Amino acid sequence: RVTRSGLLYFKVGGLSARALERLLERYKSLGVTTILLGVPISSPSRAEYVPEIHAEFLAYMQKLKERYGVYFVDYRDRVPDELFRSAYYTTPQGALYVSRLITQEVLALLW
Repeated sequence: RVTRSGLLYFKVGGLSARALERLLERYKSLGVTTILLGVPISSPSRAEYVPEIHAEFLAYMQKLKERYGVYFVDYRDRVPDELFRSAYYTTPQGALYVSRLITQEVLALLW
């Protein structure tokens, strides 16, 4: 399957991953509950993420959960396409939709 050139050589790691892990280590040492959110993505953009990319991403989230005790909430496929302005940016109605999901499914459970 063909994907965008930016995703051809996708690998989890690098400076961003190291910075995230340093931050998560700090939060863990302070006793902070950390929730990572798989942000909503339109279905045409999600289709570019071949199964290998999807599997590597989820494996990394599992690693972070085990190592740092974080929670991962996957909303990548939870927003209807009509609520997107572009691949990753929702309309104002889409933002409200996502906010309600997070409030009802994540924040309400923590309080």
